[in-house]
Amino acid sequence: MTSPPFSLANPYQGLAQIDGCAQFDGATLWIEFQTRDSLVGWLKGDVARVPFDIDDLDAVDLKHGPFRSHLHLVLQSQTQASEVPGSRGAEVRLRFGRAHRDEVNAFYEVLAAALVAADLA
Repeated sequence: MTSPPFSLANPYQGLAQIDGCAQFDGATLWIEFQTRDSLVGWLKGDVARVPFDIDDLDAVDLKHGPFRSHLHLVLQSQTQASEVPGSRGAEVRLRFGRAHRDEVNAFYEVLAAALVAADLA
């Protein structure tokens, strides 16, 4: 399974940049990211790895723009989403560059299929 790289939009009012990768192993969606300052880029935080079980997801949606793709995750709990910087309520939005569009499409298809299968079970 691919691990497409993402960024988070405007975290901490633009004072930080957050980059990471998303991984899905069939049962758990892993969001792995690192925060660094956007002024100089020298100050880096530790790498964080946040797991979300497939049962924690309510919905997943993918939108393509001319320059970026956005994967929109809706979780069952705001508490779960709050572990990812920039989340709003129970929603997390990951931004992917255009160069990774094929990877993101494949990732979304696998994730959406697993969500449907989990809902049917």
